[in-house]
Amino acid sequence: MTTLTPAERLRAMEEVAAGIPRGAEWIFRSQDEGPSRRVRIVGEHRTPTTIQMEIEHLEGPRSGQRATVGLRRLKGPWAGVEEFDARERRRGEIERSHRASHRPDYSAALVVLAAVVPETVMTARAFPGSRMTVHDQEALAALCGAPFSELVREEESLTTEDGVVVSADAAVRIAKAACTANPGLLTTELLKRERRLLLVPYHREVRAAAEEDGAVAVLHDWCGTQPSEIRLRIVALENELAWQRSLVREATDLLRACGVVALADNLASLSGQGPPERRGLEYSYGYGHGLYAGGDVYVPEEPFPW
Repeated sequence: MTTLTPAERLRAMEEVAAGIPRGAEWIFRSQDEGPSRRVRIVGEHRTPTTIQMEIEHLEGPRSGQRATVGLRRLKGPWAGVEEFDARERRRGEIERSHRASHRPDYSAALVVLAAVVPETVMTARAFPGSRMTVHDQEALAALCGAPFSELVREEESLTTEDGVVVSADAAVRIAKAACTANPGLLTTELLKRERRLLLVPYHREVRAAAEEDGAVAVLHDWCGTQPSEIRLRIVALENELAWQRSLVREATDLLRACGVVALADNLASLSGQGPPERRGLEYSYGYGHGLYAGGDVYVPEEPFPW
């Protein structure tokens, strides 16, 4: 994104202000997703650093009142309000599709767009408003190996002054095509993400790690690759450990059902499945008192009764 100097910014404002005739009825929105209001342009309000417009409200609760507003709040001639509102509704639907996407394939699409697609071709913006914009349709089609019309359906896009804004589904379709056509460009990125996933402890159910795992699986599917061998071995070990822990749980449940509660708690503690709320707390089993010594292991004051 190009950063304008104060002088360039002021010149850009002058060009915009020159296109807003005084006395004309204009579309005014106090918020981007707010309702359109009819106003009359009264005149220009200039400071050394900015240009604003003085308007008169012609409808709504502020009818007859005047206010000074920024140029970006004036959206165009009132005669085109219906077309403008329809475009804004469509834009809002497209942007909301991105904000509502928490799917693994959408997360994978963000990875592909950042790693494979140049910003001169397509950009992703998170604020203000989630938006993905295609700036160069021909370059994107060449990168994905498919016509732009196949990648983006008409109802999933909106042409703006910056380019073609696309929906979340279209972004996923673009990313999948780019990944399929250029699988080698993601090799380093996939290895980096797999190494990061290997650092997540097996016993921690971290939501972010689960989402990352799903995105990596989608990327492998799109690129036609397989997870690294070390990751497959780690997954196998985690499955084996989960099976062993399930056996311990069954054994402790059986011991408790038989009334051997102390031994069940000892077994659960030694396997890392002890009740944390009892650690360091004194309690009774009916034959004596004890506590969890050393953090995990229950040590009774009297010998076990069996």
